[in-house]
Amino acid sequence: MRIDDEILIAYLDAELEEHQYEAVEAALAAQPAVRARLHALVESGERVRQAFDAKLEEPVPPHLIAAILNAPLPAAAPVEFAAAVGPRPAARSQPVGRSFGERLAGWLGFAGFGGGAAAFASVLLLAAGTLIGYLLLPPAETTGLVAQPGEIIRAEGLMVALETAPSGRVLPLGEASVELMASFEDRDDRVCREYGLTRSAPDAGYEIGIACREADGAWRLAFRAEEPAAAAAGGYQTASDRLHEAVDDFLGARMKGGALDTDDERALIERAWTR
Repeated sequence: MRIDDEILIAYLDAELEEHQYEAVEAALAAQPAVRARLHALVESGERVRQAFDAKLEEPVPPHLIAAILNAPLPAAAPVEFAAAVGPRPAARSQPVGRSFGERLAGWLGFAGFGGGAAAFASVLLLAAGTLIGYLLLPPAETTGLVAQPGEIIRAEGLMVALETAPSGRVLPLGEASVELMASFEDRDDRVCREYGLTRSAPDAGYEIGIACREADGAWRLAFRAEEPAAAAAGGYQTASDRLHEAVDDFLGARMKGGALDTDDERALIERAWTR
């Protein structure tokens, strides 16, 4: 058996047949040149891994998360039962609990899981790990959610919510929560999103913000109005008339047309907000 680089790489990857392992290990024991080549392959693999570590550890861009979460579900193929096999089995009753993939999709507002849920679960889990890492910020980072009009939004959880979540969803951000309210185009032809942010102590309060997406993909805060926290059951707070009036004044001056409907908004999310 010829012990070449392909065989040695397969040996390192545990992809050989049992008899091939025996041949490789015999060669390693008897031939210093084979041992040296194996060592060189290990070292080169380590150098490649180190070179790509920084890139692999970078957070997944929000538009890729949105693409995964908004991808169409695969259709379940119909199963035909031959007469010889017997009658079609009775439909099973709806399970009491939903799978994690179904719960995640429901949480983010992507209803309609059917036969493709199991096949799609691994894709959802891939996105979920990164998405939850973004969204569930530790309490210490809650203050970073506050920005001033004209500033780029830097809080990653809020950035991802603006980039990926459909309007009408409430998402956790550590000790805060954000509700996506509406999307629209402004008079500068930018897509903007209105959101409500409820913050817990130590900087408890409620604010309504409007962020507009720049050409480079950054979300710039265009409007922000807040008021102190009010005692409300469950920590949920609604905006006061003063806050609504301030928002309406801004929208009247800056909104072009009306709010985007659900289909238009979803299409833009799927295209990373590009027309």
